[in-house]
Amino acid sequence: TWDVSHLYWTTAHLEYMPWFGSNSNVVVVGHSTDTNGNPDIYYDLHLLTAGDEIIVEANGQVYRYIVDHVTTVSEYDLSVLDTSGASRLTLMTCAHGTYDEELGRFQDRTVVVAYPA
Repeated sequence: TWDVSHLYWTTAHLEYMPWFGSNSNVVVVGHSTDTNGNPDIYYDLHLLTAGDEIIVEANGQVYRYIVDHVTTVSEYDLSVLDTSGASRLTLMTCAHGTYDEELGRFQDRTVVVAYPA
């Protein structure tokens, strides 16, 4: 597990996951809302669509990706973290409308998968 509770209007690369330029799955996460339900950095992530361009600047390099698909998965579905297969960027956040008050957490994740342009 990764503790991402400290993130606020920023994103994070998941520790021990591949980095940009690695020809693998680079995973970058961020919050959709803060603890009060206010919009956070990935609030509109679910609005991306196939064909949209994502530009990332990391370590002085620019990486360009094209969105392939946007999906929603269970909080327990770790297949989106799989590092095998084609080089890609995976963006992930908590899915709107899936917060469970009783459990105190979001039950689904919005996932965007994009491939190098």
